Amino acid sequence: MRIDEIRLINFRAFERFALHLEPRLTVLVGRNGTGKTTVLEGLAVALGAWLSFFNASRDDRPIPKSAARFVTTMHGGVPSMATCYPVRVEASGETPLGHVEWARELRGADSRTTTGVTKSGREGPLEATRFMPRGIEDAISGAKAVALPVLAYYGTGRLWHHKRDRNPERASLKSRLQGYRAALEAASDQKGFEAWMAWREEDRVQRLARAAEEGRPLTEVRSPELEGVSAAACTCLEGARRIYYSANHQELRVDFVDGSSLPFVALSDGQRNLIAVAADIAWRATQLNPSLGAEAPARATGVVLIDEVDLHLHPAWQWRVLDDLLRAFPGIQFVVTTHSPQVMSAAPRGSVRLLDPDHQAHRVERIAGKDTNTILEDILGAPSRLKETREKLDELARLIDDGQLAEAKALLAELSGLLGEDDAQVVAARWELSMAETGDAPD
Repeated sequence: MRIDEIRLINFRAFERFALHLEPRLTVLVGRNGTGKTTVLEGLAVALGAWLSFFNASRDDRPIPKSAARFVTTMHGGVPSMATCYPVRVEASGETPLGHVEWARELRGADSRTTTGVTKSGREGPLEATRFMPRGIEDAISGAKAVALPVLAYYGTGRLWHHKRDRNPERASLKSRLQGYRAALEAASDQKGFEAWMAWREEDRVQRLARAAEEGRPLTEVRSPELEGVSAAACTCLEGARRIYYSANHQELRVDFVDGSSLPFVALSDGQRNLIAVAADIAWRATQLNPSLGAEAPARATGVVLIDEVDLHLHPAWQWRVLDDLLRAFPGIQFVVTTHSPQVMSAAPRGSVRLLDPDHQAHRVERIAGKDTNTILEDILGAPSRLKETREKLDELARLIDDGQLAEAKALLAELSGLLGEDDAQVVAARWELSMAETGDAPD
């Protein structure tokens, strides 16, 4: 499954908005208030159309009434608020039925979200449709090898705000559709993942006991599902060797290549955030596609939304987080937001979309490999230096141009101590000063 284009109408701050998505990765950037999170929410609503056609699904992410756009109108000099309907989310992309254009709509405050197909983007009535071949639910319950896409949304509160407190029943863990449990809620679902890991570990221990009783080699007992989830999660965390559920400690733990082992709750915020997202994607891929075994994370398709993909990450990890996710899940389409210049610089060419204050999206062609200061100033419109530092650098340039070399040398020494001898602007100023002192100053 893949979304190629999303269109939002009267959705939160957007009157009309359209965005083309890249097949593998789209990175949304922009100042606060430009609508990055709103775009992810709209995409989650669009993806909910898939879940809405599973009879047992309660996680189909309908359009919330709070999403209706508000406008201020004046009546006799008195301002009043008006709500704009219909609220509409349109999308086009690849589904199990091939290329489909579909929409979800909330026509009024007292209505419910409706879902259906559209024709060439026309805003007419929706035609009801199924987003999967007929009979797929029977095929799923019959354990046939029908591929199901991974769908997931991770919001900025994923580390602290857990999804509604509901531990899944053991019987429900056997259902493939458990992989869609709370998938499009923005909060964390550690309970679902931890319960799945505990269930799989218990099964592995029971099979080990049977093998021992029967005199079979214990090496014959493997758990491809656990191995695949662990491998995918560890791809995204440098130094991690294995993530597993410890029956003795009754908790998730992570083993590292240096021989250390830590409970999941003892990891840093950045480590927990990253490995929790990767592990959650991996177990959903495995739960939805059990026939793929250990290869499920690498072979499953789907769409994953991550708000602030750099959340709590050390700058060194921010450089590699996108590449790690793409390597761990080569069949998944990612749409992420970020404020990190490191993440932007590491993004593949053509994958970055800049949202402006007028709620328009612009494709940023050349950003890969640019330095942090350039991205801050040229892309985000933010100063790369404190105002006082910028003023001192400007003063240094003026002193050199005016031939006041003694004063320039003193100010250069001050800036070298403040910014470091290897700072790019300090190095450039030192060269210009040396040229001025020898009478070879550039024109």
